[in-house]
Parts: sequence; C-alpha cells; structure tokens
Amino acid sequence: MNQAQLSFTTHPADWLAEAMSQARERAIRAKTEAEAAVRAQAIWEKLASNVEKKRWFHIRAILEQEATFFHQLRESANSVVPHLEALYKQSKQHTEELLLQLPRDMEQMAEQHQLPLDRSQSRHPRYKFREGFITVEIDEQKRIARIKDYEERLAELPPDMEAIAEVLKREDQRLFGRSFDGEQFLRRLRKHYLAILKMNKQADGEPVPLRHIVRRIAHRERHFRRDEFLIDLSRLVVEGPAEVEGMRFDLQQTKDTEQGMLLYGPAGRGMVNLLIFRKER
Repeated sequence: MNQAQLSFTTHPADWLAEAMSQARERAIRAKTEAEAAVRAQAIWEKLASNVEKKRWFHIRAILEQEATFFHQLRESANSVVPHLEALYKQSKQHTEELLLQLPRDMEQMAEQHQLPLDRSQSRHPRYKFREGFITVEIDEQKRIARIKDYEERLAELPPDMEAIAEVLKREDQRLFGRSFDGEQFLRRLRKHYLAILKMNKQADGEPVPLRHIVRRIAHRERHFRRDEFLIDLSRLVVEGPAEVEGMRFDLQQTKDTEQGMLLYGPAGRGMVNLLIFRKER
C-alpha cells in the first residue's frame, strides 16, 4: 500500500483545530496574566519607592490614578487592603497640609539645592528660575507642578519638593551645563540660513525667520532641542563671534509672540524673529 492509499480513522482537521484553539486560548490567557503581573509589579514598585521617599503627593496620585487596580484587590479581600486604606488617609491629610506650606517649601527647596530662584519675579503659584527662563507653576486643585521654559514643556508631576528639585537640577544642567563653541554654532546657523535661501530662491543677505531655521535643524538633527538652541543663540549674541566667512549676523526684533523667540539673560532685550547675514565692511 502506498502513501496515497492511507486513510485516517478520524479526520485530522477536527482534532487539530480543537488543539490549536485550546493552545491559542491558553497563550492569550498566559499573556494577559503576564501583562497584569508586570503592571502590578510596576505599580507596587512605584508606590514603595515614593513611600520610602515620603513623597505624599506622588503616593496620593498613584493611589487615585490606579483606583481600578486597588479596587480589584479590595474585591478579592486581599490582606493588604487595610494598609492601603490607612496609607491613602495619611496621604490626603499630608497633602492638604503641604499645599498650605508650598510657598515656604519652594523657597527652602531652592536654597537647599542652590537652585537660582528669582524671588522678585516669583509669586505663588508661579515660581521663576534662571531669570525667568524656567517656570514652575503649581495647580493646587489638581495637585500638579508644571515645569516649562521659554520654548518647551519640561515636566508635569505631583508637587513634592524633592521631585521638583530633581527635575530642575537635571534641566538646569542640560541647558546651562553644556560647553559652547560660538564659532561652530555660528557656522551651523550660516549653513541652514543658506539652505533655506536656496530653497526659497532668495539672495544672500535676505532675512530668514528663526523658526524656519529651528524647524529645519529639528528635521535633520536627531537630538535637537529648541530650548538648547535658544540658549546657544543667546550666548552667541553676548559672547560672539559675530562674523563668519566675511558675513556678520544680525537679529531683527518683533512684537509677534507666536513667531518671535525671547532670548535669555543679557541678550534678551525683546523678541527676535529674523536672522540676517550682511557682508562685513
């Protein structure tokens, strides 16, 4: 008897389909359970970390944002539920008290971490750092601190002072702790300026919007940040050089807050929006 003449006592499609269906269901169930376990681990680790650091706003935020997860624990009569309820009660009490102390705590945090708080410009709920370049705004109703600078939103987090300090130190180092090569930055400006002129069929010396240069660099450079560009441009205005390849750069001012960029520090005497290179005389 050859292979073609062999026959099955039962058709394989039936039991194979059933086996595949059962295996698929087990795989889906296992995947769902694994994802739930990973998510639960992340929640517990985040909660434990903030309890250790006594970050009461973060603790309350986790307990409220993950309400579904903790509700499931309550329904399953998990032994940890009474401890969670006590912790939530504590977090509510402490956060209500801390909200009243925020102005004092913000000043103390800035002093303790040597962060450049501008006291003359700061009024609760807005606090200015680095001559107003960085702002921390407290939303008491939502218990959120929003941190931004002239160009970018930097962070949004519960307003525990140490957590805010961590963000401010990290961003301050990123923006102001970098080395600066004025000549290299000016050549970079010149290159993108000429590229935009060529694309628009304009002559050298005609004005180009700074925002167009920013967008072009962002499109071509992977790690480009607008606020870092603005700090470097501000340093270039103050420190120089002002001339490259016989061409001197100039910035034109504007009152258009949408198209303009407000330079930082001594360079920030108004909004600028146009970059021009003129032949050096």
